[in-house]
Amino acid sequence: FFSFLFAVQSFAQDQVNQQMSEQQQHLFSLFFNEALKSRLKGDYQKSIQMYINCLKLNESSTVVPFEISKILSLESDIENANKFIDMALKNDDTNNKYFLDLAVSIKVSLRKYSEALSLIDKLIVLDPQDINTSIFASNICLEQKDYDAALSYINKIPYDPQYDNVILQNK
Repeated sequence: FFSFLFAVQSFAQDQVNQQMSEQQQHLFSLFFNEALKSRLKGDYQKSIQMYINCLKLNESSTVVPFEISKILSLESDIENANKFIDMALKNDDTNNKYFLDLAVSIKVSLRKYSEALSLIDKLIVLDPQDINTSIFASNICLEQKDYDAALSYINKIPYDPQYDNVILQNK
């Protein structure tokens, strides 16, 4: 858990170092650390406010709107979570898996299935071996009664002879 926090903090720090003055970097770090602490204490409103302060210093940050979106999702404010995850995705040129995963979850919650499937396509490109992503996409297509698309996602699952054994064992 703490290694994850360190990774998030390091990622945010990398963004800070590239775009801001030394004073702005210091303020960004203070706000970001306070946001993390507040979130861990369950004070989501204070955490969001600290993240907003970070955004005022660095509008092109990707991790800050992602963190805000996570909190808003926890608070069931899906519409606003969607706005912030879209901001994170717009600023992200790396197709960050964590951003995409959260975005898919939000888009599905909002019943924005075509947007969710577009993001899932990016996830499949990132990790073609992750069969759960293809199955999830297929289920979305089945709900929409788009059987051809559902089959298309199932066909993206790479063949593995171990699947034959699993199927035979479950008969």
